[in-house]
Amino acid sequence: MGKLFQDGYDFYSYGDTYSKFAFSFQPVYGLKVIETDDERGKISQFTGGFRVEAGYDARLYGMVDFRDITEAGNGPYSSRATLYEDNVPNAELKGEAGTSYDISESILQYYGKNLAISAGRGRHKWGPGYFGGLLLNSYAPPFDYARFDANFSRVNYTFLHGFLESITPADTLYTNPDGRPRTINAQKFLSAQRIEVSPRNNVLVAFSQAVVYGDRGLQLGYLTPLNFLYSVQHSNDDKDNLMLSFDGKWRPTSGLKLYGELLLDDVLVSDLFQGTGNSKNAYTVGVHGIVPKPFWEKFDARVEYTKIRPFVYSHFFEVNTYSHWTSPLGYTREPNSEFINLRLGASFYPLYLSVGYERQNHGANTETENVGGSIYETNYEGNNENFPFLAGRFEHTDKINFSARYEVLPNLNLLFEIVAISKSRVPDRTEWKAGFGWNL
Repeated sequence: MGKLFQDGYDFYSYGDTYSKFAFSFQPVYGLKVIETDDERGKISQFTGGFRVEAGYDARLYGMVDFRDITEAGNGPYSSRATLYEDNVPNAELKGEAGTSYDISESILQYYGKNLAISAGRGRHKWGPGYFGGLLLNSYAPPFDYARFDANFSRVNYTFLHGFLESITPADTLYTNPDGRPRTINAQKFLSAQRIEVSPRNNVLVAFSQAVVYGDRGLQLGYLTPLNFLYSVQHSNDDKDNLMLSFDGKWRPTSGLKLYGELLLDDVLVSDLFQGTGNSKNAYTVGVHGIVPKPFWEKFDARVEYTKIRPFVYSHFFEVNTYSHWTSPLGYTREPNSEFINLRLGASFYPLYLSVGYERQNHGANTETENVGGSIYETNYEGNNENFPFLAGRFEHTDKINFSARYEVLPNLNLLFEIVAISKSRVPDRTEWKAGFGWNL
């Protein structure tokens, strides 16, 4: 029989050496209350669900994670703009005082010594950026995928093909008598590959490529591992949204890590460093450090800078926008922006503390001009004029935050956060967040 907290982590776990089978169950439960001093007032989010994991013979692994979230306080919920965070799949938006949505992740994986084959639904983050990956970031809702991983000595390879949700209607099949249309959204897919090389124990360099394509079925060229997606996309008449990235991290000494990432979007070498719709690139540089000595090793500090040039992630075909549902697949914030992030953390188990600062400078699109300030503004050929970085309506946002987490029981945490926000042309405001989470 299994036991509660048998391994000091799982709520319930069972393992049988004879049958080579292991199983664990975790409840997912929590409540967060967000107090704002703007028109939204108090917002509450209640989460309930479960997480089940199982394995057999150190070869087969399965997991299901289901969470149902109920949100209230910013009603009537009639559009995604009323959600506290628009990074969820389909939500009930019927103009009522509250709304609900569910998030599920799952995986079925067969793995051996050097290979793993997986299928499921989940999030994926590639690259070293702490505050947001440029190529793939785990902010967007989970999506269905098939994945292949291989490891040989100091080389790791990953192939990923995902099925994305487009918000672009492709066809209307019929209309109900009550006037509700039955629409089919456009097909949309992601193909991505990543290769990591560790020439030394303290160095990792990586190359990644990804392409979003839609309005047609699966393409064999994008389903073939080790294909160079730049060439495949070019042979498809350059009608898909291609990304290339180079990243790396280096630990020059104990307690210090330097890292960076460069993203190239729809590469046109002649315009590589020009501010046009044909030249779209972004980069992140950062440093993370601790003092590896008693007591001081409880603290860590991080500084990160990200610059995203105009039009990055956008595309001249709306269906190929680098997004899933209404969330970016790459960096979580707008292009034509730069970000400075600082964070200081402290760990005094069972208490964890952090204080941080974020600055965003952003060139927003205007009513009459698309300067590349949104991934959702279609990048037509006529936009390929020279737009300086941060052109458009200049906006800046400053955030100072303090957060605390206290672990009462394994994975049962009390949570608190306060964020002071200063933004161009709107009054300063403060958000307070408090609650608890069990396996959230």
